[in-house]
Amino acid sequence: MKRAIKLILWASMVVTIIIIVLTILSMYSIHYIKFFQNYHPFQVSLFFTLIIWSLEIIINKKGKNYIFYGITFIVLANLIFLFMLWGVK
Repeated sequence: MKRAIKLILWASMVVTIIIIVLTILSMYSIHYIKFFQNYHPFQVSLFFTLIIWSLEIIINKKGKNYIFYGITFIVLANLIFLFMLWGVK
């Protein structure tokens, strides 16, 4: 279970980094990709990455503040989700 979550976490981090690069390239008109003309793909990938990261921290119980960090990541992910719903750009 722990190994699967860690693999999923690394995969989501790689996907998020790729989405960041493509968004920057598209936003600054270096390379036009219509899907990345806004921050929505980045927000979605960051939301899922933070949720997976919080699960990994809570399950592995790293450090003495693992509950605090896990809950903090969940709160940040929920704020990102609310910003997506409200249309904040």
